[in-house]
Parts: sequence; structure tokens; C-alpha cells
Amino acid sequence: MEKLKTCLRDEWLSLKTGDRASADHEITGIVAGLAVQCENGSCRCTGNRLFVFRRLKKLWSLSRWMGKMDFGKLLSVPRAFKGSVGFKITENIYDEMLSVVSENNEKERLRWEWVRGLFGACGSLYLPKTGYFLVFRFPGTGTNPVSSEMETLFRSEKLRFHVRERNGSTEILLRDQQHISSVLSHMRLFRSSLILEEKALLRSLRDRANKIVNCDGANIRKSLEAASRQVSLGKFLMERGYLDQIPAKLREVIDVRLKNPSVTLRELGQMLSHPVSKSTIEYRWRKIEAYGRQLAPEDYEGG
Repeated sequence: MEKLKTCLRDEWLSLKTGDRASADHEITGIVAGLAVQCENGSCRCTGNRLFVFRRLKKLWSLSRWMGKMDFGKLLSVPRAFKGSVGFKITENIYDEMLSVVSENNEKERLRWEWVRGLFGACGSLYLPKTGYFLVFRFPGTGTNPVSSEMETLFRSEKLRFHVRERNGSTEILLRDQQHISSVLSHMRLFRSSLILEEKALLRSLRDRANKIVNCDGANIRKSLEAASRQVSLGKFLMERGYLDQIPAKLREVIDVRLKNPSVTLRELGQMLSHPVSKSTIEYRWRKIEAYGRQLAPEDYEGG
């Protein structure tokens, strides 16, 4: 998991953005995913992911806001890099940023640039022991234009997701691995998507191997339990002196079983003087059990 988390962060940080529209949309996605406080005509955007602000500074030099404000002067980093990082912009610029997505709403590529910015600011990918979770966590609850925009986009892509409010935040969750990989690919995080696919394949192979082992273990248990019952039945008939009243073919089955208490029915059939199949052995044991019930109905307990 650590490899995927590191790859995801590094790929997100290093992804090239070639045009201003893409930079604008990714910046607005990042800003939309940060905590914001507006008062007296200015807005302070904060977050605890320092690498997000490294990306933001790089994108700023390509965006429409480069000439309006020097991002380096807007940025404030806490001492020893502990705590929330933030930057302050005017309320007019903040409103302009939020309106960028609607300007190019028909261009799907730009909408996913916006989602990529959101993912960096408030998205997380989790791989617990079972399942997959891609989460976008937005500050605040109730009607949220950012989460509504994302829900619309996900529905248009026929992605299965769930919305919930938790600990004062609104969360959009995807739990289907294929859909998570699709979202990563739409955000152009192709390498991370491939690593996730690889992990999913390894998980599938591991789960299948475990099922086979468990199935084999169950079959072995059943085989040993059946052999134990057959040995008990054979001893019961022998101790009661009933073997002479049983046909020779059935006596041979009992004799071979008593001498080989742990072999499978298939192996037992091959040990007879005239080898027979597993199904024939099963049939003969049913006949032996019937003789047991017939010869000693009061003492026989089912073998």
C-alpha cells in the first residue's frame, strides 16, 4: 500500500499541465477542496498537505491569476512545517475561481482536471485488507455545490458512488475497484491506476488460492471423518461376528479399510483385488451400512 500512496502523490505532483485552461481548472479544484474562511473582502484557504501547495505554486505560474497576484507572497507556512498551510486571496478572486468550472462545463477533459485538483486537496485512496475506498472529503455538510458538481460528473460516467455526512464533512465514496481505476485514469494518473490494477489482480489470485486451500482442507477433513466412520463400522461388524454374513466383495472393502484407515475412497478402490471407481466404493459402503442396520438394529449407531 505504501508504494501506491507514494506513487499517487508523486505522480500527482509531477504531472505536466500544458495550457492555461488546464492549470486554471486544477487550481480551482484544489481551492474548492481546501477549508475556506472569508471576511472583510478576503478569503483564507488552508490545508494540512504541504505538497498540495507545492503543486499550487507551480500551476499558479501558468494560470490567469499569475499577473494579478504573486503566489509566494500570498502563502503562509507554519514554523517547522507543523499545522495548516494557507494563502489569502481577495473574495473577488475566490468567486472567480469557483466560476471557472461552469465556464467550460461542456469540456469533459477540463472537468477532470478540476477533479484532479480536488483529489490532491481532499481526496484519499484506501486499501484495507478487503475492499477498496476512494474518498473525496469536503469541509461542511448540507448542500454543497462542489460535491453536487462532482456527483453530476460521476453520474454522467455511470460510476457507482455513495454520499454521506460524517464528522462535519461531506464525503463522496467509490468502493468498486474498476470504477476507482477509471477515476484515476480520467485524472491522468495512469501509473497509479496500473499499480492499483496490479494489486487487485494479486488480491484476486491470493483470495482464489486461499479458497482452494480451504476447500482442499475441508475435503481432507470430510475424507478423514468418513474414513473414521468406516473403520468404526468395520470393527463393529467384526467384533459382533457378522462379517461371515456379508458378501465377499463387501468384506474385502472392510478388510482393506481396516488396514488403510487414512486413504481416500478413490485410493481404497484401487487397492482391491479388482480395482473399482470411487462411486462404486461409495455404493458398497452404503450396502455395508445397510447390513449393519439389518444385522444389529439395536446396537448399530450409524457406523
